[in-house]
Amino acid sequence: MSFADPTSPRDPKTVPDTAASVKSARVEAARRRAAASEDDSPGSDRPRGSSYRRSVDWQRVGLVGAGLLVGALVGVGATLLLAPQSGEEARAAIRRGARGARVRAGDAWDDLADDIAAITHRGRRRMRRGLRRARWRASDAIA
Repeated sequence: MSFADPTSPRDPKTVPDTAASVKSARVEAARRRAAASEDDSPGSDRPRGSSYRRSVDWQRVGLVGAGLLVGALVGVGATLLLAPQSGEEARAAIRRGARGARVRAGDAWDDLADDIAAITHRGRRRMRRGLRRARWRASDAIA
């Protein structure tokens, strides 16, 4: 069983030397195939099947994400409606959860601000150090 390209030459003596001759051999093989399978049906010149390299279809990705979001919202609504606690208790639990989420979000935001401040401080320090070394090198090169 051979896994070679059917359009490639079978005889090693006839192996093309350049990329242009490889391309022309492939074009010729495609013409032969088209002439052999020519009939009255309207066809396209594109090859059939799908490529192994596919691009991302962002519209489908967006639809899947929207579907997941809608499903999550419906699930939350069903959970609230079918909960074994009263509406007042459910609302109090939601308020507690919202306050906790707000506090956690504020803490995360403060941590992010601290991290960014530390990174910019280090960046400024490295830049100053680099400029100082560049001045030293320039003064050494001039002198």
